[in-house]
Amino acid sequence: MRARYHVIVSTSVSLTLWAVVRSVPLAAGAWITGVLMDLDHVLEYFVQRGRLRRIEDLFHASYNRVYTKAYLILHGWELLAVWATLGIVTSWNPWIVGGAIGFTHHLMLDQIWNRPSRWAYWLIWRACHRFSYDETFPPRTRRRRARSLDSRASP
Repeated sequence: MRARYHVIVSTSVSLTLWAVVRSVPLAAGAWITGVLMDLDHVLEYFVQRGRLRRIEDLFHASYNRVYTKAYLILHGWELLAVWATLGIVTSWNPWIVGGAIGFTHHLMLDQIWNRPSRWAYWLIWRACHRFSYDETFPPRTRRRRARSLDSRASP
């Protein structure tokens, strides 16, 4: 999902959390994580393309299949266990709970909108596939509608 949509959704989720629970740390944690977990794209760019000179280059690389590898170290469902563990250890600190909410909605949206392989957002799956970008995010092919014989106009 494109960054601007993560900002819009994270803002909506955070405002809703604040309206329902009236907890600034919970709402802020959800927004910060929901937006900033995409910072791993900067690391991805640096590892595969070198020094980032313009932010436009980062977006171009992310949206136009420039990469050969999909490391995305912050995009893994395994990390939800880390969030849960942090929640337990901190007696469900609202910053941590908000972070877990932001992480979850971010990854759910990516899973739906980016059309990856079924297991693409599991770090272990990506590692087993050598972090192959093409296996993680298979190229989309345009499908043509098959013309049926019935749709042809008769002379």
